[in-house]
Amino acid sequence: MNKKRLGIFLGSIALLIVCSFAAYQYWLAPTRILIINATLAQAADIALNNDCARIEVTCIKKEEVKDLSGYDAIVMYSRGLYLDDGQIAEVERVGASGVPVFTNTLRNFTLSLNHNVTNEQQHTLREYLKNGNKHNYRNALLYLRHIATPHRWGHQDYEPPIPLLENMFYHREYGRYFSTPQEVTAYLKEKNLYHEDGRNLALISGLNFPMEGNRAHVDSLITCLTQAGFNVYPFTAGGQPRADMIRTLHPDAVVYLPMGRLGNDSLINWLHQENIPLFMPFPLIQPHEEWLDPDTPVSGGTLTARVVVPEIDGGMLPLCIATQNENKQGYYLYTAENERIDAVVD
Repeated sequence: MNKKRLGIFLGSIALLIVCSFAAYQYWLAPTRILIINATLAQAADIALNNDCARIEVTCIKKEEVKDLSGYDAIVMYSRGLYLDDGQIAEVERVGASGVPVFTNTLRNFTLSLNHNVTNEQQHTLREYLKNGNKHNYRNALLYLRHIATPHRWGHQDYEPPIPLLENMFYHREYGRYFSTPQEVTAYLKEKNLYHEDGRNLALISGLNFPMEGNRAHVDSLITCLTQAGFNVYPFTAGGQPRADMIRTLHPDAVVYLPMGRLGNDSLINWLHQENIPLFMPFPLIQPHEEWLDPDTPVSGGTLTARVVVPEIDGGMLPLCIATQNENKQGYYLYTAENERIDAVVD
C-alpha cells in the first residue's frame, strides 16, 4: 500500500512538473527570435536595442542554419543569402510547424521564404527593418512577439515604424533628423554647439544611415570636431541628392567616410573650383588586433573602395578611425580609434 501511495505521489509530482513546464512554455517563456544572415553591425544593433525582458534574440550566420527547433519566430536577411537544399528544407519544416518565418528583401531576390505572416505583416516588418534606428529595431522585435506569441503574458504593445528621410541631416542626438542645413544650424544653436566664427564641415557617413547604437566612431568624430571649433553637419545621401546637399551647404571642407567615389566628376571639379578640401578617413570591418597585425592585410575590395578610389577624387588623410570588435555578449561593435580621430581633427 505504501508503495502504491508512493507511486501515485511521485506520478502526481511528475505530472505537475510536466504541466508546469507546458504552462511555462505556453504562457510565460520569453519569445525566442532568430535572426539569420544579418551583417555584424545589423546583428549588434538589433540585439542590443532589445529592451524587453520577454524577448530573447539570437543571431547566426547562414552557414549555421541547421536545426531551427525551439525558436518562436525567424527573420532572414536575403542579401547574400544562399542556402542549400537541406537548409531550405529545415526552414520549410519549421514554417510548416506554425513558426512565423520572414525574409527581409528590398529587391527581387530569388530566395524569399515566408511562412505564417500575412502580406500586411510582411510590409510592416519590412518598414521596420529598412528604416533601421533604435525605435524601429526595438519595435520590430515587439511586433514579432505579437505575431508569434500573442498568448504569452507580459509586454505585447508595440509602436508603428517611423520612416527615415532618404537624404537627411542628423546629429549625435538619436531620433533628431533634419531636411536642410538651416535646421541643423538652429539645432546647434539651441544646444550651444554652434561656433559663430567656426568653419562649417560636411560629414558624409555614406549612403546608408549609421545605425543608432552602433556608431561610436561617427559620434566620436562629431564630438571631437565640434570641440575643436567646427560646426559639423552630418548627413547621409547618395548620387545626385548627395551632390545637391553638398552644394546647398557649401561647406569649408568635406569629411567623407568613403565607400567608393564621393560623386561624379562634376561634383569633384566643383569642390576643387571652390577650394573645398576633401578628407576621407574610414572605418574597418575588422578587429583591432587584425588591423595592427602586419600579416593580416586589408581585403582587396575594402582597400579599393575605402582608399584607392577615394584618392582618385583627391581625398586626403586615408586613416583608419574605427575597427569592429566583439563585446561581452558576442556582438561586433564599431570602436573608435581615438588616436587616429585626433590625427584627423588636428
